[in-house]
Amino acid sequence: MTLFFLFLSCQSSVSDPTLETLPELPTKREESMPSRGNETPLKEAVITLVGEVRGEIEPCGCPTLPFGGFERRNTFVESLPKTHPIFQLDAGELLLKGFSEQSRSNVEDRAELLLRLSSEVGVDAMTVGPTDISALGIEKLLSFQEFPLISASFTNPDGSSIFPPFVVLEKDDFRLGVIGLSERPTDPRYRDSIQYIEPEDAVRKTQSQLPKNLDLVVALGSIDDEKAQNLSQKDLGLAAILSTRGSTYEQPYVPSMGTSLIIETPERGRYVQTMNLRINTHAQYALALTELEPLWRDKITPSITMSANAKSKIAKEGRGRNIVYIELHPLNEAYDEQKKSRVGDSLEEYKKDVLKKAAQNAKKEPEDEDVGYASSSNCAGCHSREFARWTFTDHAQAWQSLILKNEQKNPECIPCHTTGFGEPGGLGELNTTNIRKYKSVQCESCHGPLKGHPESKSVKSKPITPKSCTVC
Repeated sequence: MTLFFLFLSCQSSVSDPTLETLPELPTKREESMPSRGNETPLKEAVITLVGEVRGEIEPCGCPTLPFGGFERRNTFVESLPKTHPIFQLDAGELLLKGFSEQSRSNVEDRAELLLRLSSEVGVDAMTVGPTDISALGIEKLLSFQEFPLISASFTNPDGSSIFPPFVVLEKDDFRLGVIGLSERPTDPRYRDSIQYIEPEDAVRKTQSQLPKNLDLVVALGSIDDEKAQNLSQKDLGLAAILSTRGSTYEQPYVPSMGTSLIIETPERGRYVQTMNLRINTHAQYALALTELEPLWRDKITPSITMSANAKSKIAKEGRGRNIVYIELHPLNEAYDEQKKSRVGDSLEEYKKDVLKKAAQNAKKEPEDEDVGYASSSNCAGCHSREFARWTFTDHAQAWQSLILKNEQKNPECIPCHTTGFGEPGGLGELNTTNIRKYKSVQCESCHGPLKGHPESKSVKSKPITPKSCTVC
């Protein structure tokens, strides 16, 4: 035992010159946080972000996570602390719902409702996406005045801007510059009349038009992952790139060799992304994710009083930097509100109008190229085996699921849980006879209207394609 301790003692006294020459290891913060710039007067603000809402106006009860809806979003925004200015941004792809073959008037009615609801929840600016143009058209988008619709990506053939390429939003002395970016239009009605500018070129062109006294500059829009990463790597003076999700939703990140933070928002309006900003250097410096998340959570909770030590830590981390704490909020049942609101009134008025128009439209005789609906009872005679198999499927129970949730008068649910809703010769007025005839997802929901089959040789079943399913 004595010899063993003697051996350790000798070893500990040996000097290792290699270890003595190694520099001190940097802390994790110094390794990941950007260098400090010249300090400017401290400013704080909050940005909320949604995108790719795609026509969803209320939560659908069918998905596993029935989140979203404008009423819940309105309640969420009202719950935010008002200690700092709040900027609400929409990355676009808002106005067109799904892939359903709706009439032009139905598409435009919904698009106008979505813009109205966005205004009522307080949206400050939105980037116009390709499907937004498809839904409402350029002229009607340009006539909307409630909040700015922007895009630096779309110009006329002569190079002049169609929409304002950027907007400067100012609240409580905080000036936010927002550049609108988008993907190329795909609608053949507009492909030739719209010239498309790639995001990098659009940002370079627009940056020269921005005023110099901004506190922050961000890009906002629906661009794919590759283009967003390319923007970040070019160091174009963007504090962040706020975008719709790519192939999958990514947590906020800075790509390899990039400078600008990329912040995505999930689709369908089911979540709201919030960015709590602390700006303490020039607008050209990119946003950095704070490493003091627990302290920031306390900072934005009204019921918690921050300690002097916590305030000091945040101030030290943010000195000469622009830092951000980001939270993703699910719009779940916690934001269900019983009291009346402008948003709720607008939704109720719209639904009543949809039911009224559906009843009127169903009474119309189908045009020459259209065929009315026969209902599954007329299919069963020749296709008894297929009908029997169908009765055991979820499609056959689709109406029952609405009854269980008391949604059988909701026009947002009825189209996917019935057959031929609002179509000439289909389900119109929600009376007992019509419901018995057209309830649930019957044969014609997938195979198309078949009234007159098999007597009429011109009435044929449509082939089932992926689009047959993606309607719902």
